[in-house]
This record gives sequence, C-alpha cells and structure tokens, in this order.
Amino acid sequence: MNKKQGFPEAVQYTKFSISLSEDVEIFLDKIKSEIRLNGGKRVSRSEIIRAALRYVKSLDVDLKNIEDENELLERFKAASKNRI
Repeated sequence: MNKKQGFPEAVQYTKFSISLSEDVEIFLDKIKSEIRLNGGKRVSRSEIIRAALRYVKSLDVDLKNIEDENELLERFKAASKNRI
C-alpha cells in the first residue's frame, strides 16, 4: 500500500469532490480517533469512505424507482439487513 497517499498500489483511482454535512465530517473524525485510540494506525477520511463504499457495493440493493437520497439510504439499510 502506498501509505503516503493512502491508496493500494495495484488500483487506479480518480479524484473528485463531494459535499458532506458537518455531522458526517464529525462522524468521520470520530472513527479516525477511535481507530487510533484502539491501537490502529492513522486512517484518512478518504480511506473510511472508500471502505464504506466497498461494503455498499457488495450489497444486493433494489434500485428501482428511487426518489431521493433518504429512500436510497433505506434501501441500503434493507439490503444490509438481508445480508445477515
């Protein structure tokens, strides 16, 4: 892993910007802190987001007739529950 940039070396990445609410920013920082406090190494916000997206990618989500972000979130939750 190329830890300087936080990317696995064998994977090519594209950089783009996203807008996150303040509560999400605080949540990401909390995860970073908890990882360090529990003996883990430094993890970036980007690494946390990429890990979360890889998990969502593994779900079998029903994407029919999605109206908005909140409905999509509920579908992600349902797919996660069905995975167990």
